[in-house]
Amino acid sequence: MLHHRVLSTASLAGLPLSAVAQPVAFYDLGPSFVWAASSDGGRAVGKVNGNEAFQWTPAAGIVPLPGPAGPLGGDPFAISADDSTIVGGAWAPIRAFRVTQAGYQSLGAPAGASYQDVRAVAVSANGASALCSTRRSSGEYQAFLHTDAAGFQPITPLSTAFLWAHAMTPDAQSVVGVHSNRAFRWTQQTGLLYIDGPWNGVSFVSVYGLSADGGVLVGQGRLGAGPVQAARFSSGVVQLLGDLPGGSDSSVAYSVSADGQIVTGLSSALAGSAGFVWDPENGMRDLRMLLLQRGASGLAAWPRLGSQGVSADGRTFFGTGTAPDGTSHGWVAKLAPCGYANCDGSTTAPELNVADFGCFLARYSQGCSDPAACYANCDGSTAAPFLNVADFGCFLQRYAEGCRTP
Repeated sequence: MLHHRVLSTASLAGLPLSAVAQPVAFYDLGPSFVWAASSDGGRAVGKVNGNEAFQWTPAAGIVPLPGPAGPLGGDPFAISADDSTIVGGAWAPIRAFRVTQAGYQSLGAPAGASYQDVRAVAVSANGASALCSTRRSSGEYQAFLHTDAAGFQPITPLSTAFLWAHAMTPDAQSVVGVHSNRAFRWTQQTGLLYIDGPWNGVSFVSVYGLSADGGVLVGQGRLGAGPVQAARFSSGVVQLLGDLPGGSDSSVAYSVSADGQIVTGLSSALAGSAGFVWDPENGMRDLRMLLLQRGASGLAAWPRLGSQGVSADGRTFFGTGTAPDGTSHGWVAKLAPCGYANCDGSTTAPELNVADFGCFLARYSQGCSDPAACYANCDGSTAAPFLNVADFGCFLQRYAEGCRTP
């Protein structure tokens, strides 16, 4: 069996690039907005045609979400970790909803006040608890946890006005957001605690996402009177993540993987704003350029890729960008397991195997005109010839390091 595999991969160098499997799959969802993805990136949700909520999978494409009478109008914002429940805000008036295999269910609104806007922005792993952000007719914002058993329960006294809740851990024990321009973390045990600092001299200005255990928070921070930039908070230390080259020094982090290691967001850049990905080893990178370098097909003509988030497993990125025709398109990009060295994009163990060497040879033999968007340019060289023997040594090193993401 191994002998057959070696013979098969030895001929890969003679194949056209389109015949070689891709280490990253890029999906153009057409004119749409993508708001969330499932834990493994196998499903995404968003809206199309102005206000039509949908779910998407690679196999089925865009499928409308069911509403109370026909397709649902609104914004789906989250998918439970067990993939059973989608939550969001239905339109006219905006009310929290959930969609399960049983269909659509309105969660309604909290009792005792007039609410113009009630939307579920996060959901627990099993779909039982929804984090809801609300706006009263008086203009005040509040946050509630909703369960079928207890209904809407405020996470703080209702006198605590102007509180925006942005994210929640899968166990529904921790919530993060902003209250009166101060970043906060709320837990079942401690209640609301401000975490704006300063921490090691850096103020945590806002928080938009957190890891599965609540130990890593992401948002924006500022050092003194410096620019507001994407920030990562962990163990009492706020780390500014910087910005992409050529911009105005500003950036924001919106999402983080379950283990807290992969951060995504938007940064100012040479040609406006651009999506980024950050990890402790590589720092901040332009997400579009990373996907192109990994071999994403169909992305080269997109002038801009905006990033909305990353899946819990850290391998699927999603958002809305500028398509080749200049309109806004939703997109999803899924990296193969094990990162760069998994050249052929295999998903069955062992993901790294002899076929990846044949795949790398095939990509090297094809050449490329842009060193920044060339998979075979493993070492990232920019001086001609940028494809050279050093790339083989680089690929061997990546392979020897084993599975890594991204």
